[in-house]
Formats: sequence, C-alpha cells, structure tokens
Amino acid sequence: MGYGLFERLRGVDKWPFVQASVTSVEQVSEGGRSGLSRNIFFTYRCGAEDFDGKFYVDSFSSVYEFDSGDTFDIQCNPRKPAQYFCEEAQSLFKNLRLVICTIGILFAIFAVIIEWFHL
Repeated sequence: MGYGLFERLRGVDKWPFVQASVTSVEQVSEGGRSGLSRNIFFTYRCGAEDFDGKFYVDSFSSVYEFDSGDTFDIQCNPRKPAQYFCEEAQSLFKNLRLVICTIGILFAIFAVIIEWFHL
C-alpha cells in the first residue's frame, strides 16, 4: 500500500481494515470544468458500533463506480472509530490539486516574506 506522509503521521497504516457497504450515491457534477464527481455514502462497523461515512470522489477514483449495496474495505481508527480512510477513494487528480495548492500557498508565503524584508 502506498500511504502518503499525512496518512503515516496519522497512523493510518496501523488502523484495522473493516468492510463498508454503500448505502447511496449522489451525483454532484456531470462534468465540465470540475469533471465528474459523486458523494458515496456508506456504513461500517468498528468494534461494536455502526458508523456512517461519506466520500466525495471524482471519476479518477475506483470508488466512483460503486453503487448502493456494493462493499469495499476501509480502515478505521480504533481509538476514534468515526475516523476512516480508504486508499481507493483517493485519486491522482485530487492529489495533484493538493500539491498545486500547497505550492501556491508556499509561493505566496515566500512572496510576503520577500516583500516584508525587501530582499
């Protein structure tokens, strides 16, 4: 599995796997500039309790094709069972957007520092 730095810092790689079941799917975007996207609603059991979850996914995620009744694996935090992670719900486009935003923020901070100190 390929966990990112943020997931490793959260300890996701040590969380147990549980089975989730899709309860409903909501089409958010039919395409265009933002592409195809959906909300995937699901339930899962962690310990003795049932929990609800939701993923916002784009068409580059394998979870995008899921429909009501489909099952898939997620990881849940045993200390805080309402926290969950699913590597399948990640997509290259979503990760690329995160990297671009991070670079933009770092550039803005750098520009402010340069302006502040007149370097």
